[in-house]
Amino acid sequence: MEMRPFVREDFETYRLWFVDPVLDRELGPLDHDWLEYVLSESPPKEFCFFENDKLVAVIGTESPEPETASWYITAIAVDPARKRQGIGRRAVETLIENYSTQTSAPQEWIAFVSKTNIGARSFFRELNWFESVEAEPDDMFKFSLEMNT
Repeated sequence: MEMRPFVREDFETYRLWFVDPVLDRELGPLDHDWLEYVLSESPPKEFCFFENDKLVAVIGTESPEPETASWYITAIAVDPARKRQGIGRRAVETLIENYSTQTSAPQEWIAFVSKTNIGARSFFRELNWFESVEAEPDDMFKFSLEMNT
C-alpha cells in the first residue's frame, strides 16, 4: 500500500465516496472549506492510501504538540465500494509504520470514536486497540495503541 499526503487532485474522487450515507453521516459534510483547511496544514495531517494506483482510503491525523508522544487518528475513510476487504487495516498499519521510522515517532496512537459508530468501534477492536471502559465526554470512546519502545 502506498501512502502520501492528501492533495487537491484527490478531492473529486474522495468527495464521491460521501454519497454513501454512513460515511457522510460519520465524517461529512465534505466541502471545499474542508479541502482548503486540509491543504493549508503544515506538516500535512491528512493522508491518502493507494492500491494499484487507486485511492482506497484517507486517514486524518493530529498531534497536539510536536513533542508529544501521542498522535491521534481523527478520521478513517475507506472507499465504500471496497469495504470489508482489509483496506482500513492495511492503511492504519501503513500509517503507523511510516511514522515509526521518524525520530520523533509516536509512543501511542489514540482514536476517539462516537458511541453510535458501531462499525468504527468494531474496527478498532479487531485491530486489538485498547478500548476505554467508559465513554469519554461527548459520548466518545477512546481507543489506544501503545507502541513498543
